[in-house]
Amino acid sequence: MNTAATAIDIARRHVEAVSKLLLGNKKIDSRLSIVAADPLTATTATNIALMAKEADADIICLEFDFTVTEPELLCITLVAARDEGVYIHSGCRLSMAPGSRLARLLPREGGRGHFQILPNEIVQRDSKPAGLLNGIDRAASRLRELVRSGVDVTDQVSVHLVAAE
Repeated sequence: MNTAATAIDIARRHVEAVSKLLLGNKKIDSRLSIVAADPLTATTATNIALMAKEADADIICLEFDFTVTEPELLCITLVAARDEGVYIHSGCRLSMAPGSRLARLLPREGGRGHFQILPNEIVQRDSKPAGLLNGIDRAASRLRELVRSGVDVTDQVSVHLVAAE
């Protein structure tokens, strides 16, 4: 079991690193949030979808197993408010094409296209470039490096930490 401080630090470092991987040096807009959470249940996914709809915002949810000594990122869920609905894409993975500085998100196996993250929204692209299909390990390695070394996201991302009691 880890301490709350350790879990919060790991979550913060991941949110910062994923922000840098997905957006580079672009400033995140108020219509996009990146959050860390326990694995989503149907109830928590529904609650996050309702929040996204109410706020007219897209949410990238990093799901962690916080019950282990070294919490680790399990998967990424995307929540996108569009028109009259909210779309939830669970089981997404980071991927980087060779030579790219930015990551994209691949949907779970069998999903359509890939997701590009813009400063104010999640955009689903129809294509699934071969470079992305082979870039999951590359993105995972880069994420580990950024989490370990830390990244400066000053003036790009506002990180707010809340621990459950």
